[in-house]
Amino acid sequence: MKSIKLMLFLSILILASYQIHSQSFQISHVPAEYYSLDKFTYDIYYAEIGYWNLFVKNLKDSSVKPCPFPTLPVFANRSHKCVYGNEDSVFVYDFETKEKINVGQVVGNTGPMNYIFSPNDEYVLFKNLFYSFADSSLHPMDFIPDPSWMIEWIDETSFILGLDDDHLYKFDFLSNTWDPVLSAAPGHYFAAYAYNRKNHLLYYSYDESILPKIHSFDFTTHIDSIVIDTENDTNDNCWWTYNWFREMDWSPDSARMAFISDVLDAGGTIYTYSPADKRLYKYTNCGGEGYEYHLTWLNNDTIVYFNASWGFIYGFALDDPLAVEENKSEVIPSIFEITAYPNPFNGVIHFNLSGGIKEPVLSIYNINGEEVARIDKLDGSGPGYSADWNGKNYYGAEVSSGVYFVIIRDKQNPLLIKGIAKVILLK
Repeated sequence: MKSIKLMLFLSILILASYQIHSQSFQISHVPAEYYSLDKFTYDIYYAEIGYWNLFVKNLKDSSVKPCPFPTLPVFANRSHKCVYGNEDSVFVYDFETKEKINVGQVVGNTGPMNYIFSPNDEYVLFKNLFYSFADSSLHPMDFIPDPSWMIEWIDETSFILGLDDDHLYKFDFLSNTWDPVLSAAPGHYFAAYAYNRKNHLLYYSYDESILPKIHSFDFTTHIDSIVIDTENDTNDNCWWTYNWFREMDWSPDSARMAFISDVLDAGGTIYTYSPADKRLYKYTNCGGEGYEYHLTWLNNDTIVYFNASWGFIYGFALDDPLAVEENKSEVIPSIFEITAYPNPFNGVIHFNLSGGIKEPVLSIYNINGEEVARIDKLDGSGPGYSADWNGKNYYGAEVSSGVYFVIIRDKQNPLLIKGIAKVILLK
């Protein structure tokens, strides 16, 4: 009986993946472009386009409030700190100690992308300076990092960047030394690159616009190989038109690399690549989601990006890639319409249900197919039904962060699925 239930649930998940393949959720409540992430509290800071009003949205409860800083802050990687500027100074704010440190006076250094923390937060870079937290000292560098450059950290004091289109260099800001890393093939330039510090791999792509490729360069063995070759890809990906790769970024656990494939005149398509299983995963239709950029990982399962076609900042849960071919005939007809908010949530999520059953039962499953909670007494006093879930299981214990499936059944016929929804719990 247990195996039958498991097979039934797996079938539900397979069919649900066709029905609910899009997991994007709007973050900014106003048109906004620039943003920064506080990964400790799941707060997202963003600037309203055209007005430069600054806001903070918490993804756990969807609350929005004014930004407490005069400019968009940039957050540290391991410690709960941020750096921001005003008209003539740069400050570091420690959220735990509530201490504000003036780290330097620099005129005009107020842009949201002009500050960079080193991987372990020992240094912060801005303009042609770097500040050391160890001795509270400020030091000059030989050059001014441009915010548009793709800076990829190798270790705490050195990073990869391209001063020109066809060469990549390693720069150590403590010693002010430059070392060549890679040269592009003749007639090409580096369109995107991302360094995986855990595995010492540099992934990069040329401007091979018709049939682009992604290469892997191993810093240990110096072996250069192709990991994604669109010329030999037989799957239903977006290689049928003029396109190129950009916005490469490794997940915090270094397990997946997200990137965007531009499709000419049609926007972009979001992918991830997993070196462990050598598989490419597609998450949006070819150009169907607009033109995306500013791609950043919120955690190991969620990315954030700006959609220039729609003018808002969005999040995207990457647990459910698109199938290569969608079979529309297999979609489960949802008799119930289910809305859930806030989603993602932390604490309590509210469900509204509308449909034609007299006794609906709401079950909540984790990604492994285990039923963690059930609500069999829903509020039917309104035009439909409603229910709340507090993120706890049968035994009153809080469940872990992740993706959960909400399954609606008829109490008179519990094997008949009436509706499916997907929710995300963030802690």
